[in-house]
Amino acid sequence: MVKKIIIGTVTLFVICSLPAIYLAYNINQFCQNLTSTKEFILAKGDGVNQIGQKLKDEGFLCNRLVFEIYVWLTSKEAQFKAGTHYLPKDASPRQLVNLLTSGQSLTQELTIQTLEGWTIKEIADYLAGRGIVKKENFLEATKLSNNYQFDFLFEITSQENLEGYLFPDTYRVYQTATIQDIVKKMVTNFNQKLNNELRVEIKKQNKSISQIITMASILEEEARTDEDRVMISDIFWRRLKERIGIEADSTVNYITGKKTAAISYEDAQIDNPYNTYKYRGLPPGPICNPGLSSIKAAIYPKANDYWYFLSTKDGQIIYSQNLKEHNLNKAKYLK
Repeated sequence: MVKKIIIGTVTLFVICSLPAIYLAYNINQFCQNLTSTKEFILAKGDGVNQIGQKLKDEGFLCNRLVFEIYVWLTSKEAQFKAGTHYLPKDASPRQLVNLLTSGQSLTQELTIQTLEGWTIKEIADYLAGRGIVKKENFLEATKLSNNYQFDFLFEITSQENLEGYLFPDTYRVYQTATIQDIVKKMVTNFNQKLNNELRVEIKKQNKSISQIITMASILEEEARTDEDRVMISDIFWRRLKERIGIEADSTVNYITGKKTAAISYEDAQIDNPYNTYKYRGLPPGPICNPGLSSIKAAIYPKANDYWYFLSTKDGQIIYSQNLKEHNLNKAKYLK
């Protein structure tokens, strides 16, 4: 008799434990490995079974049972928020329950503002500081290996990430937006800003978009005003044509992470393809994410007779027609 009671108790325990075991295994599993968000409307009065079925029908859930068990165990049956939610397609049943009951996915938006001249690392630091993403996750999401489908990206072979193509602007994104959503929004903005007129002119000059954006990123860092950028653009393009090193301090700062107006002799000796003192031609890719004025300056340089320039500590650009004059200006302005 005792043996039967023990067996019965164990059997009952196992039966009662099955939902918990099943739930523990499946609660964090997502149905689709997709990183975009999708609108989901939760009507007032919808019950748990209706919500679960609707989530399954719209591709958020592969198995509504897990969802319903979790709602039951957490006593959240009456906590669902009616309205239009924006849900990530790769959310697990646990995440879906939490989003739909907390209201965090209800058309709430964040404002993100990135500045001209920020590098990908600086954007990552900014987003991480806001608590929006983890820095390492953002850096991973900006790698070209993620295969973002934009035609101009297919020509890029010399860089690993989207440096130069995350257009600096003010963005509004849903709180539930994935990192890929944010990156794609920035690249889409770049794609729109580089309109057909600019692309036609780039092609007319027998240049690539990659060359233009790389040049634009250097101009963004070398000068503060549009007038100086178009002047320096002409100097750099002519130096490239004559196979003279462009010797841009900003490209060395990109290597070192410094923000100095004039680099040191030691830094100028760094053996790195981004060092335009050591290597002629443009660096392998952009050194920051330039704004539209810098992009236009790279496309529409202003003809002049100068071959050299320097930037003072207060940002003033001093131009020189020859090396002798340039060295005199360095002695005068860079003491």
